[in-house]
Amino acid sequence: DSALAQTYPHVEVGGVDDGATDATAAIVETYGERVVFVRQENRGLAGARNTAVRHATGDLVGLLDADDLWMPERAERVVAHFAAHPDTGIVTTDALIIDGDALPSRRYYRDHLGAAFPTAAAQLAAIAGHNFVFVAAVVRRTVLARLGPFDEALRRAEDYDMWCRALLAGVRIDCIDEPLAQYRVRSDSLSANRAAQWEAHLDVLAKHLDGFVAAGGDIDPTAAYDLARRAERAGEGRLAAARYRIAARTTPGAPARLRLHAAALRARVRPRTAG
Repeated sequence: DSALAQTYPHVEVGGVDDGATDATAAIVETYGERVVFVRQENRGLAGARNTAVRHATGDLVGLLDADDLWMPERAERVVAHFAAHPDTGIVTTDALIIDGDALPSRRYYRDHLGAAFPTAAAQLAAIAGHNFVFVAAVVRRTVLARLGPFDEALRRAEDYDMWCRALLAGVRIDCIDEPLAQYRVRSDSLSANRAAQWEAHLDVLAKHLDGFVAAGGDIDPTAAYDLARRAERAGEGRLAAARYRIAARTTPGAPARLRLHAAALRARVRPRTAG
């Protein structure tokens, strides 16, 4: 309903039923031709997003999860921002938090993340530490074509992976500092499972760690340490040593044991020379 209520007149609304077992299909079908509706076997968030992108026809593609809302003027404001900033590839906005029955008043960036949207110069360093892009982002189709589809190997954090890829590729991300959406916090949502979310964060960071290090990204030492432990448990000694070194470099007053452990791993995997 919030997508159909946009003040911008050229909005195509699409929905993907990703193997739902409830009344999703029956509800969406009541909207008739106003909604482009696609059903598929469950492929996760990334698979649903990729299907939506393939069926969309516009030059801009906006993400809207089933439990969130767009304010009526959001599309109009975002389109105007793209028109005024032709070098921008992705635009998001601030949002109000829907938490139970309370009236939305808390802001996504100020209250939920506890930080403002980083400046363009700080974004690459910041994305290495956490996902700061509110998920209901709008992306130029040309950017999606350049970056490729959402990674369907990731069952979580597929949006974080996309924003990492975008910033590493030099794509500009802007945020309109107004609450033009509403973000629902639920105890049963994927993002509510903090342990699983951390593992998903590590999955994404592992994909892009070398790129972030080369670009001077602000690698979280706890994440680098956990990635090193992962690699060590998998028997990948050389990779583990490299990640322990990153953890040691990024930790103020890093304990000597981190550096010694990395050195020991390097010695263990160093190939022997003849004689």
